[in-house]
Amino acid sequence: MAVDLKKAEVDALFQEVERLEAAVDVAVENEKTTKEKMETAIISCKVAEEKLKEAAEAASKTSASMSGATEERKKLQGQTAEARTEVAAAREGVRRYGGSGAGTGEEEPPTFDKPAEIVKDDAALAAVSSVSERELGEVRKLARPPQLVRRALELVQVLLKAAEGKNVKVSAPGEEADWAELQTMLSRPDFIKRVLALNALDLSKRTDLLDRVSERWPALKEAVGTTAAPRWKKTDVMNKLGLRNQLVAAAAKGGGGAAAAAAEVGTEGDEEGAMPPTPGGRGGVGLIAAVKAAAAENKADGPALTVEAVEYASRPCGAIFRWCAAVLVAAMSMGRNREAAQAVLDAALTKLNGLSGALAAAEAFAAELGAEDAQLVAASKAAQRNLDLCQGMRMSTGTAHSAAIMALEEARRKAREAFERAKLEDAAFGRLREELERKQKERELKEAEAKLAEAGKLPIKHAPPKPPATDQLCWLHELQMTEVKPLEFQMAATTLPVDAHVSLAKVAKELQRMPSLRLHIAGHAQADEDPKLSAQRAQAVGAALIALGTLPSRLRAKGYGASVSLSSAMKARQGIKTDRRVGVHAIAELGTRYGIEFPARESTITERSHEMLKEVAKLLDEHKALKLSVEGHTDDREYSAAENAKLSVQRAHAVCRALDALGVDVARLVPHGFGATLPLQDNSSEDGRQRNRRVQFLVIPNVNPQQR
Repeated sequence: MAVDLKKAEVDALFQEVERLEAAVDVAVENEKTTKEKMETAIISCKVAEEKLKEAAEAASKTSASMSGATEERKKLQGQTAEARTEVAAAREGVRRYGGSGAGTGEEEPPTFDKPAEIVKDDAALAAVSSVSERELGEVRKLARPPQLVRRALELVQVLLKAAEGKNVKVSAPGEEADWAELQTMLSRPDFIKRVLALNALDLSKRTDLLDRVSERWPALKEAVGTTAAPRWKKTDVMNKLGLRNQLVAAAAKGGGGAAAAAAEVGTEGDEEGAMPPTPGGRGGVGLIAAVKAAAAENKADGPALTVEAVEYASRPCGAIFRWCAAVLVAAMSMGRNREAAQAVLDAALTKLNGLSGALAAAEAFAAELGAEDAQLVAASKAAQRNLDLCQGMRMSTGTAHSAAIMALEEARRKAREAFERAKLEDAAFGRLREELERKQKERELKEAEAKLAEAGKLPIKHAPPKPPATDQLCWLHELQMTEVKPLEFQMAATTLPVDAHVSLAKVAKELQRMPSLRLHIAGHAQADEDPKLSAQRAQAVGAALIALGTLPSRLRAKGYGASVSLSSAMKARQGIKTDRRVGVHAIAELGTRYGIEFPARESTITERSHEMLKEVAKLLDEHKALKLSVEGHTDDREYSAAENAKLSVQRAHAVCRALDALGVDVARLVPHGFGATLPLQDNSSEDGRQRNRRVQFLVIPNVNPQQR
C-alpha cells in the first residue's frame, strides 16, 4: 500500500514535471517572439540611421552651398559699396560742371550737403575789374573803331543779351554790328557789373547759342591763350615787315584803331631786347597782332580775333574780351565736360543697378538656402527622434528578450529541480531506472563495437611519430586515430543524432590519449539539401567536442556540401544510409625545427624563416600529393581583433608567395588567418608573444574514403 502511495506521489511529481515542461515550451515561444521583435527593432534602427545619415549629408551639402553663397554675397556687397562710391564721385563730377547730379532718367534728383564748386579765371576777373570809366569813355569816343574792337564788343553784346534772356541774333561773317548800339552798351553805368555777372554755367546750357558763336568766332579757343614776347630789334621788325610807313599813313588819315596805335610805336633803341610796351598793354606780341590786323583790314571778315590783337588795339576792350572769351570757353568746356561726366555717371549707375540686382539675387538665393537648411535641420531632428525611438524600442525589446531568456532559464531550472525531486522521491524507481539505463548504454556500446569489428575497423595502437634525423629542418608529422563511425543526420537537420554521444565520446578519448592530435571535421549534405547545412553540421559536432573539453585550436571544421557523395557499398561499410553525415579525420602537420615567426606588426619573412621555407619546398617536392593549409597567427597585442585577423592573413599570403617563388604550385597551398584566437604560448610574456606570431602548416586530409 505504501508503495502504491509512493508511486502515486511520484506520479504526481512527474505530472508537475510535465506541467513545468509545458511552461518551458511557452517560455521558448515567448523567447522566440521577443527575439523576432528585437530583430525587427534592430532593422528599424538601421533604416533610421540611414535616413539620419542621408539628412546629415544633405545638410552638409546645403551648408557648403550657404558658405559659398555668403562669400558671393559679401563680394557683391563690397562691389556694390564701391559702385555707390563711384556713383557719388560721378554725381559730384556732373555737378562740378553745372549738372544736377542726377542720372539720365532719374525721377528724383539726389540731394547734396554742399554746393558744387565752379572754376573761375581769377586773372581775367582781376583784369576786367580794373577797367575804369575813363578807359571806357575813350573807347566810346572812337569815331571809327578798329574792326577787332568792333567784333570783340559785338561778342560781349551777344553774351550780355543771352545772359538777360533776350533773343540773340549772331551776325553772319562780313556783317558789322551797329557801333551806336555798342556805344550805348558801353555807356551804361552797370556795364562792367553786367560783364562780371556773366555766368559760364548758365551759358553752358545754351548749346544752340554756343554753336552759333563757335561758328561766328571760330578762334575763340585760341583767343584766351598768350605767349611770351621774343627778344629782337624793333627796327628789324619794322623794316622786315615794311609796314611802318603804311601805319603812319593810316594814322594820318584818321583811321585810328590798330593803325593809330601802331604808329605811336617809336623807333628809338635798336638794342636787342623785348618789344616796348604798347597802348594795348602788350609787348611785341601785341605789335605783331596789330600789324596782322592792319594787313587784313581789307578782308571781308577782318583780321583774326585774338586777345593779344584786341588788347593791342584797346587795353580795356582786350580785358573785357579776355574775360568774356574765358567765360565763353569755360561754358563750352563745361558743357562738354558735363556731357562726359553725365556719361560716366550713367555708366556708374548702370553698373550699380547691375550689382544691386546681382546682390538682390544672391540674397534671395541665400534666403532660399537658409529655408532649405531649416527644412533639412528639421528633417535631421525628425530622423534623430525616429532613431532615438527605434533605439529605445531596440533597448526595450532587448530587455524583453533578455527577460524572456531569463524566464526560460528559470522555467528550465524549475523543471530540472522538479525532475530531481521526482527522482529523489522515487529513489527506488530511480535506482532501477538508472540500472536499466546503464545496462542499455552497455548494450549500445557493445553493439557499436560489434559493428566496428564486423567492418574491420578495430582500434589500432597509437604509433608516435618517428623523430627526425638530426640534420632535418622539416618533416611530416602524422598521427593515426581509431576510425569513428560518421554521424548521420536527419533530413535538413543540424541537430546531433541521438547516438552522437557514443561516437563523440570515442573522439574525445582519442584526443585525450594523443595531446598533439588535431582533427578535421568534415560536414556533408546530400544533393537535394541546402549545401550550407554541411558547414552547420560540422560546426555542431565541433561545438559538442568543445563542450566535452576539447581546445578549439585542435579542431578545424569545414562543410563540403554535396561534393563528396559515397557509393552504396561505402555507406554500408561505414554503417550509414545517406550522405547526410559528418566525418572526423586526423590532421597531419609539417613540423619544423624552429617556427616561421614574424616581428611584431609585420608580415615580412625573415632571412632565417626563408631558409626554413626552402626545406618546406623540398619536402613538398618529395610528397607531391600533399596539400597544405597555411595558417597565420598573431599575438593579442599587435592590433585590434579585426586588424589582427587581416595581419594573420597577410602573413599566410606572404609565406604562400615565398613558396611559390621556390617552385611550389600555389594550388597546393590554402592560406588562412586566425588572428590571435589560437595562441601556442601565453601572451603575457614577450617570448610567448613571439612564439604566437607564426605561420604553421597543416596537411589538408582527403575526406573521401573512396580515394584514400
